[in-house]
Amino acid sequence: MREEQKERKIERKILTLINKQRGKKGLSRLYSDLTLKKAARNHSNDMIKSCFEGHINKKGEDAEDRALKLKPKWVRILNKIFGYSIGENICIVPFRRITDYGSIFTSEQVAQAAVKSWMESPKHKELILEYDYTHTGVGVAYDKKKREYFVTELFERKS
Repeated sequence: MREEQKERKIERKILTLINKQRGKKGLSRLYSDLTLKKAARNHSNDMIKSCFEGHINKKGEDAEDRALKLKPKWVRILNKIFGYSIGENICIVPFRRITDYGSIFTSEQVAQAAVKSWMESPKHKELILEYDYTHTGVGVAYDKKKREYFVTELFERKS
């Protein structure tokens, strides 16, 4: 399986696992959003390309800046007037190594390790279980040199 296919498979599995976590708490499922997915993928790839890990990229853009950049101009104007809120979780999952989450050798295990790490962190878990969020975008990129998956998940509330 090509690496890009693996990345897309991991993204789908993460969304399924996130929705299972939300379901356990009686929360509605999150719907996948193409713009958020693209912004998340871009950020995961940018972290690899620019050699950093974090929520603010080297251009000084945060999750909201990166997501809004991909939206039509009229949406950006309305969001400035009425306010806009994006949540973001990121993590890095080593591949083919023994980790705190066990041995990670499959796409399924990468997705499980990402969600498990977020659910064990109070701030990350809070975003996953935020009842206001309705949409999400998961973006995964593989760093061949470090043999690590960079995972970004964006959350948004749409009316």
